[in-house]
Amino acid sequence: MAVKSTTVLDADDLNDVDRQLLDELAEGRGTPKFLSERISTDRSYVSQRLKRLSEHDHIEKLETGLYELVDDPRHDAAEDDVDLEALRAALLEAKSAHADVRGDDLAEALDRALKLLGEDVE
Repeated sequence: MAVKSTTVLDADDLNDVDRQLLDELAEGRGTPKFLSERISTDRSYVSQRLKRLSEHDHIEKLETGLYELVDDPRHDAAEDDVDLEALRAALLEAKSAHADVRGDDLAEALDRALKLLGEDVE
């Protein structure tokens, strides 16, 4: 039975092999043998690193020898917590309020921001 850690790793806790493994697992599932061949690293060391990443809940062992990425510690959690709907609504409101005053560069900047969010801009 694997011991689960109560803490997660952050980007500073990772070594080069960890980063390579996360890159590979971001592309899909993998076994220690497959991953060790992909990153040209000893299979036993890859297994150790996979175990560590699993203990910190960044990857999941789906079945014997098969791993999948579940939480990439290299990504800033704040990025994932952005409420895009609220941002979209705020930008639409700002654009509408601004249009009532005058149409200038601010409206164009808001249009660009809305396009980045996937909003249709007229």
